[in-house]
Order: sequence, then C-alpha cells, then structure tokens
Amino acid sequence: MFERIQYAKETVLQNKPAHSRSLKAPEFLTDFGLRKSTSQFYFIEQVSKKLGITLPTEEEIVAQLMTIDISDLATCIDSIVMILGYYSSCHSVVTIRQDELCQIDSPADLVKLATLCGIERDASLAEIIFNLALDKAEDPEIQRLILHRLCVLKLKRTNNTEDFYKTMSVLTSKMILQDQTEESLVLIDNLLALALISTTDNHYQHLQDARLLLLSASTILNSCITTSDAANTTLISELVRYYSQISINQVQLELELQNYDLAKKLIKNSIKLTSAYNSEYLAEELATAAYIDYKIEDFSLAISGSIDALSEYRQLGDVLGIKRMKQILAASLAKLGLKKEAETVMQLISQDPLGEKDYTIFAHDFT
Repeated sequence: MFERIQYAKETVLQNKPAHSRSLKAPEFLTDFGLRKSTSQFYFIEQVSKKLGITLPTEEEIVAQLMTIDISDLATCIDSIVMILGYYSSCHSVVTIRQDELCQIDSPADLVKLATLCGIERDASLAEIIFNLALDKAEDPEIQRLILHRLCVLKLKRTNNTEDFYKTMSVLTSKMILQDQTEESLVLIDNLLALALISTTDNHYQHLQDARLLLLSASTILNSCITTSDAANTTLISELVRYYSQISINQVQLELELQNYDLAKKLIKNSIKLTSAYNSEYLAEELATAAYIDYKIEDFSLAISGSIDALSEYRQLGDVLGIKRMKQILAASLAKLGLKKEAETVMQLISQDPLGEKDYTIFAHDFT
C-alpha cells in the first residue's frame, strides 16, 4: 500500500516523472490487458477500516477529474484505478471529456485511457483513442505497442474477426520491416493462439495449432531470458512477464484438454524460471499449480501450494487472490478429512481478508 500511495503522491501531487513500479503498485491500465480487477478496492477498503480513514466516493472523484487539466487526466486516472479501483467513474469522465483528448500529446497517456475504455467494454471509444495515440506516436516501439493493444481490443471486445486479422497484419508488417527480434514476435504467436482458442468451429484442431504457437513463444522467451544481459533488469522483467502470461495460457489450454500431467509440468517449469529471474510474477503461477494439484487430488501438495501462493498474493495486496487460495486450502483440508481445520480456514475468509494470519500451521503435517 505504501508503494501505491507514494507513487500516486509523486506523480499526481508533486508532478514528478513517472518511474517504474513493482507489482505492489500494479499498472492495471498497461500490464493487465483488458482484465478488470476489483482487488484494489477491497484491499484499500480493508486498510482504510484498520486506519479509520474514510474513502472518497466515486462522485467526489468524478467531480475532481472534471476540473483537472486534460494533460494530467491519464496520470490521475492511473493512480485512482491503482489505489481505489474506480474504473467506471473514471471511464465516465473520459467519455464526457473525449473531445478534449486530442490535446493530449503523450501516446502513452492515450493508451492508458484507451485501455480503460476497453476494460469498460466501450470498444468504439477505445479504438478512437488508440488510433489517436497511433497518430501521435513517432517511436516505432510505441507504434507496435499501440497496434498490439488494438489487436487485443478487437479480439476480446468485438466480434469482427476479419478486422482483428487486418490489424494483426499491419502489426506483423511493421515488425518485419523494422527487423524485430524474436522476443517481439512472440506477442504475435500469443495473440494468434488466443484467437484460435476462442474459435468454436473445429475447436479441437485449433487448440492443437494454438499449442504449437504457445510452445514456440515460450521456447523463444525462455532462451531470451536465460541469455540476456543480467544487468538489463528492465528487459528481463518484461520478458519474464510475457513468459509467465504465455505459460498460464499454455496451462489453461492443457487443462481444457484434460492433460493434467502436462499442465503440471509446464507450470513447474514456469515457476522455476520465474523464481530465478523475477519472483514478482510467482503468485498466479503458484496459484495455478495449487489448483492443478487439487484437480488431480494431490491434496497435500494443494495445501502447501495454496499457502505459498497466498503468501505471494499478500505481498501484492491481492485480496481476491488471497480469498481463492483460502478456498483451495479449505477444500483440500476437507478432502483429507480435516474438517475442523477446513472450517477454521473458511471462517478466516471473512475474518482475515488481507491474509495476515499464519497459514503455515495448516501445512505442518504435510511438509
């Protein structure tokens, strides 16, 4: 929580240049795709109760955002979403002030606002803002980023498959013309795989094609990560984030095919690499491993794994992740006949939402 508040204070109140931040202060409008998270609201709600602080209402936030300079809008919204999770109210301000957005010079700021609209399923406004950002972007890397986000928008928020592939073609052409490295091209593999997975016709065949694309992407990233200059921590962190996301996609695909042993092998490999290069991204991987262990009825491992994942989620302030791990922990305890312990954990879902208790006591017989 301190890192989130400090970042917002520096960028919004002190007008200092934005700096990189860890997953303790997540970039919900850049690193999470079009996923909407309610975790930050539940987190700040619990923290404010402990501190006796009254949170601002969404109406008060909207009133403030309507008065600030348009050039500061994206920075303020980024901090509000990070701390309070007020997506819809921030989106309403963007909608009202959309005619002013052409005055924003920063393509990165426009991408944040476009992503917010995409999260709120306002695909038409999101596309308008992404294209505005593309017009203002001179850096080829920023142009590719915007095109990638446009592809994600068309894939996940519209039913226009042809338009998705047209945008993909533009993105691919830019990468080829600019002699892009292999790690950039894995983004294409991942997007194409997701498009195939979402296709209902010849679904099984498309799953096999998606498997090959994801395998290619993860293999390339693994090589890039392990051979990169260790001093280039920013690049490695970005590569590990991509690798982790692609590994999760691989695992979900194998789970759909009921290939549980393969899914477990894939997630174990991902945990090993992520642990070595950037443990910030471990939480979701550990949670996935615990879920797989539960599915294959290895309840002892599910217990220890869910406790490990819970600890990582606690470091990130991810209240929903903490809750999910308690549910797997309680279910696993119950499956082993430890009903009293399972009931205790179930009670702690509401009594200890921030996961501050010592949950390792439930694993002492299994480690």
